Amino acid sequence: SRENYLDNNTIKHFVQEYGGIAISIHMSEEKPFYDTLTNSLYVNDSSLTTNHGVTIIGWDDNYSKNNFDTVAPGDGAFLIKNSWGDIWGNSGYFYVSYYDEILSNPVSYNFTQNIDNYGTLYMYDKLGWIESLGYQDTVAWGANIFTAINNQPLKAVSFFTSDSNVKYHIYIYKDVENTPISGNLITEKTGSLAYSGYHTITLNSLVSLNKDQKFSIIIRFENSNYKYPVVVEYPIDDYSSLAEAEPNQSFISYDGGSWDDLDDNNSNINTCIRGLTEYVPARINFNASMATVSSWTIKKFFGSLAFNIENIDGISAQTVLIQKK
Repeated sequence: SRENYLDNNTIKHFVQEYGGIAISIHMSEEKPFYDTLTNSLYVNDSSLTTNHGVTIIGWDDNYSKNNFDTVAPGDGAFLIKNSWGDIWGNSGYFYVSYYDEILSNPVSYNFTQNIDNYGTLYMYDKLGWIESLGYQDTVAWGANIFTAINNQPLKAVSFFTSDSNVKYHIYIYKDVENTPISGNLITEKTGSLAYSGYHTITLNSLVSLNKDQKFSIIIRFENSNYKYPVVVEYPIDDYSSLAEAEPNQSFISYDGGSWDDLDDNNSNINTCIRGLTEYVPARINFNASMATVSSWTIKKFFGSLAFNIENIDGISAQTVLIQKK
């Protein structure tokens, strides 16, 4: 978020480094906020709410305050790409004043990672950030208990932060039962994150897991101001109604010692905390006599395939054909 109307250096940085910034604005035909002659917008009514999403692609610090239907308090505007086609505005583009009262919620999508960076993804929140919970304090704890579906070691943890300048403390427990701290503490990691949003944090070392072993990912969140630190998913009719949860999956705590099950009373709430394992490609070592092999089928992806087909007297393997469908 911007601290004031001219606090725009962070937005400019992310536009330059990563591309367009999603932003929320108010567009209305009932009041003349939009000037069709200059293709510019300045909303000076703070009682209104956002109702449209657009993309910041640039800026002009010297864009005149007189270009708006109502003269803005000062110069400067963001260059915006709209979603209504090139027959609208200036070939689909327009300006929004730095001093617009409704301009809010800038979001940058970046840091995309290759899918092979990780193996298994452990998660319950299929829909992601719906709401934030807490105890009317900037500190709260969230946790998930998972059951390992293979032997891939835990490599990273993903989660949302609901505030700027958040301090986090990650705890990984193994062999837990029905509470996040009922097992053995294996590793910890602390850090801070400047921006609210979705983050993936690599652990200091791999955490070995055995199939069917229960483990927990616990995070202590310390926000700078916002008093709802734990991001959760839960059902809202006509919005996130497919969200679902089960008991003994997700927990919240005010002190890290006493834990509340979020699915108590079938509330279908899950914390948006995820675990990612190291990508460990399966390997096939294949040995057979040519007399017994006509063909074989690999039914899932494998990282490598090693094969040795022994020769029979009078018969030799001329060609090995691997078909990728």
